[in-house]
Amino acid sequence: MKKYTFRKKEHLLKERDFERLLKHAERLGDKLMTIYLLPNELPHSRLGIIVAKKRVRKSTRRNYIKRLVREAYRLNKNLLPKKHDIIINITQTEGFSLKDIEESLLKLTNEKTNN
Repeated sequence: MKKYTFRKKEHLLKERDFERLLKHAERLGDKLMTIYLLPNELPHSRLGIIVAKKRVRKSTRRNYIKRLVREAYRLNKNLLPKKHDIIINITQTEGFSLKDIEESLLKLTNEKTNN
């Protein structure tokens, strides 16, 4: 049952880690999101989420989008690249569901692993 958890150590929290990824990571994107991937030295992957205040003014909507992204990651992390730091930057702010986020996440990360 533990494979569907999202533990604190899997969260990307520090500003310097976000800056490092945004500067050095491989970037993949589609109309819904941009993903930044960079290998790390840890035994697990870490996830960071960006939902720009400029795009989504209401904090309740920003937090709802982040919850959807975390849930999509949690449910599919066994299919995502291992030992990577991942930032997901949501670019489309309306008209999507959890299923859309999951499909986009898996499609973009599979592009990375197939190249």
